[in-house]
Amino acid sequence: MKPGLFKPGFIIEQSDSILCLHSQPLRPIKSQLMKSMQQHRTTLVLMILGLALDGGTKLRADDRVLTAGQPADVGMSAKGLDAAVEIVRKSIEQAEIHGAVLLVARKGKIVLHQPHGWSNAEDRVAMQKDTLFKMASNTKPVIATAILRLVDQGLLSLDDPIGKYIPSWQRGSNSKVTIRQLLSHTSGLRISGVFLRPLLTKAEHSSAPSLEAEVDRFAGIGIEYAPGTSYSYNNAGFQVLGRLVEVVSRQPLKNHLRESIYLPLAMNDSWNHESDAPKERMALVYAWKNDRRIVRWRPEDGPDWPIVRASGGMICCTGDYATFCQMYLNGGVYGGKRILTDSSVKEAIRRQTTSAFAPADRDNRSSFYGLGWAVNRRSVFSHSGSDGTMAWIDPQRQLIVLVFTQSPGANNPGRKFYNAVLSACDESADSDDKLRPRLRDLGMAIGPLPTGATNSLTDVRGVLVGHRTLVAGTGIRTGVTAIVPHGGNLFRQKVPAAVHVANGFGKFVGTTQIEELGVLETPILLTNTLSTFSAADALVGWTLGQAENADVRSVNPVVGECNDGYLNDIRQRRLTVDDFRAALQSAHAGPVSEGCIGAGTGVRCMGWKSGIGSSSRRLPEKLGGYIVGVLVQTNFGGSLTVAGVPVGRELGRFYLKDALTEHEHGSCIVIVATDAPLDARRLKRLARRAPLGLAAVGSPITHGSGDYVLAFSTHPGLRTPYQTDDPLETVPNLRDDQMSPLFQAVRDATEEAVINSLLQATSMTGHEGHRVEAIDPGKLEAICRKHGAMAADN
Repeated sequence: MKPGLFKPGFIIEQSDSILCLHSQPLRPIKSQLMKSMQQHRTTLVLMILGLALDGGTKLRADDRVLTAGQPADVGMSAKGLDAAVEIVRKSIEQAEIHGAVLLVARKGKIVLHQPHGWSNAEDRVAMQKDTLFKMASNTKPVIATAILRLVDQGLLSLDDPIGKYIPSWQRGSNSKVTIRQLLSHTSGLRISGVFLRPLLTKAEHSSAPSLEAEVDRFAGIGIEYAPGTSYSYNNAGFQVLGRLVEVVSRQPLKNHLRESIYLPLAMNDSWNHESDAPKERMALVYAWKNDRRIVRWRPEDGPDWPIVRASGGMICCTGDYATFCQMYLNGGVYGGKRILTDSSVKEAIRRQTTSAFAPADRDNRSSFYGLGWAVNRRSVFSHSGSDGTMAWIDPQRQLIVLVFTQSPGANNPGRKFYNAVLSACDESADSDDKLRPRLRDLGMAIGPLPTGATNSLTDVRGVLVGHRTLVAGTGIRTGVTAIVPHGGNLFRQKVPAAVHVANGFGKFVGTTQIEELGVLETPILLTNTLSTFSAADALVGWTLGQAENADVRSVNPVVGECNDGYLNDIRQRRLTVDDFRAALQSAHAGPVSEGCIGAGTGVRCMGWKSGIGSSSRRLPEKLGGYIVGVLVQTNFGGSLTVAGVPVGRELGRFYLKDALTEHEHGSCIVIVATDAPLDARRLKRLARRAPLGLAAVGSPITHGSGDYVLAFSTHPGLRTPYQTDDPLETVPNLRDDQMSPLFQAVRDATEEAVINSLLQATSMTGHEGHRVEAIDPGKLEAICRKHGAMAADN
């Protein structure tokens, strides 16, 4: 049977095991008994439609059913996960939250499922794995799933006007609002709150209190902006969608969700109203007041609203919600049951709202909205609930991360936990499964300025970083790292840029045009020396392949390189166009993976294994509040110095130790990003200060080293359009006499990024049996402590 074969209004009669369909329309039904029969008939119709959906689409081969597993089975670090859990434990100890249930699943294996703290801190009721949480807005993906399932069954179209199904929405500008726009928060509604207060009474609306009554009331207020032209997260729009489910399914919303989603997925601990869930298993909800947590809701308080709402209201545990998320990772299938078609899944997790933002805003956004899900530039889809539940699903890593707490607010450790889990996912060649610290994890800091949120290049808003690592056999140890200045079309919205050459023994493609024109028009790729020109060709193809660039006849690709030929059989030139494209496609915001990854896979520095490193600095608000981020690919010689301490000398590894003719190897690529309004000339001034950081960490910038700095600004007011009718440029620029704090920032961030590239790298054996050991963080810390270089000492 094919989706859409049956339509509402057909009667189903059952005789023994045979279902017979008649095209006789439903007759008016008056008695309560007949009304009940009609509801059951409609349910049977929808059940058969579900069977048609299950049987009409081939199940995906990767129908993974969640089972318990070990981190090593799915390429994760057990110690890395322990470190992530420790973040939450400390948060509970410090009373930032009272409790949490954590779940991490990768490739169908649940590698972490732990309760911590209290579901009821006052009565000391311990959190359990199956504790139930008020999901709040994490209900929205479930509502979107119900809508998409009805679309798959041929009962709806995403671009249907909502007024086609709800008569009160047929008038005026409301008549132009579509289902898709309601799902993506682009309908133009600006009604605040979950419902208008107070709710309508029976005297005001015959069905009150109900979704029907309140949705009709919303129609009376109407939209404020033209549909599809703006984005505004709106709970009222999802109430309208909940009513739509009721109208089309002819079932109460909670009944339809249970029959069409929860029961097929065996989500037996999921409900859509507080009154239906077992109170003894529910967590209290807390809120901040006067700098402390107070109880905001107890199960005995009863429901927040008498109405089953579609903007929130779901009650669920981590196990059930993980199943729901895995169904999406499986392409709409779970345990042999198809809930959604693959095309509907793709539509749900596609960025639907890009056109609702002005170009400058669009380029600076790290996340957009799909259909019921928020979707970032790396295609990670997620949602959170206002009572403290958070969910992330990463299709590329096949990863699910759930942090369910009952303590919303800025101190919630959910995002820190998620970032730590990502670090535990990034495998490195020859990894010894030790969690490698960054410099600040050792209690050390470089310079007086604070860092950005993640202490990495991507703290500069809009900047994305991706990697592709190639480790094969005994001799291939290489990769590529992509830096994308903003998420839009870089060729058509170029950013100001400048290059500084500290020592030019290298092959930095594209620098002459940057020097001449002062703009960057492609992403930046970093790779190995002999793959430089393949990378440049891939960048040209990437740029020409963008739909808006059909008229482009010249492209200036920008590629930096270091020679990884000691550990990597570089002459094989194993990196392909697919590898370069994969790095570009994986570029994302958030913490930058460091060490032996991407272009850092095969490099070494000052006697130890190194790789990619990153750091950032944030200026105080009175100095502009600007961010400077740095990313390095380190492959140079020298004498390692950390915060002024001669670590290399004390560990017996330093330049010119053995002979004045000691072989030099290089190079170092430094990428500097800032959101400060700097044109190309000022960016050149900024770039010239980065080598001060290289010198501070121990580099003499030798004859054989190619040391390059490329700096760019992401400030929206400085974009250069590819084509424009305006012959004049009027752009903001920071005064030269205001730049000294930025100079300090880039110097310090460069020094720390180099040290992070060493600390995050792991020992590696490669081409012809060459082996390079990683530096011992404990020894580095001990030497620095002896010299009084720890932050506490200063």
